Amino acid sequence: GEGRIGPPKSVPPGHARYQDYKEWLEIQEEITRARKGEKSDEPERLLSLKPPPEGGAAPDFHNGCHGMGYTWGQTPSEVHVWIVVAHGTRRHDITCEMGPASLSVAVWHGGEQAVARRAGRRDVIFKEAVLWRRIKADESVWTMEVGLLTLTLRKVESGWWRCVTDLEGHTKIDSSLCRGPDMLEEYED
Repeated sequence: GEGRIGPPKSVPPGHARYQDYKEWLEIQEEITRARKGEKSDEPERLLSLKPPPEGGAAPDFHNGCHGMGYTWGQTPSEVHVWIVVAHGTRRHDITCEMGPASLSVAVWHGGEQAVARRAGRRDVIFKEAVLWRRIKADESVWTMEVGLLTLTLRKVESGWWRCVTDLEGHTKIDSSLCRGPDMLEEYED
């Protein structure tokens, strides 16, 4: 290098950061025009701290959406996953393993777990699924109420997730549309 600071001289159109590069070039052109005293035909753009749209589904009122066999929502510091289970499902009918970057959840049906296991009657919601971001596994919990299994995953880094897991078939949201306070720290303990 020439010791220059800034993006490369060009970015190929298929590159993940191509749109950022185009916007950077437009801003540089506006700065150059402003220094020369030229006026732009476009209205003046305001600098926004809000992230650009990512594409994906619009988040629901919990800042999440429906997944395959579950519904999820989030705050900047936690992800909540709700799974409806059959009436009569007990705590020992649930298999739940939470790791720093993975999640496995299965619900056994048919009363006695041993009988259900032999018959193979279970719903696997997540099978060693890689999470969107890392969690504090030792601070994450699951609880069981009548007909509802709730997972509470504590995020390592505050922010909005696009999905619980990036596996095929699991819907991603546009996290730039998540609602909450401007300062994420307001949610922190």
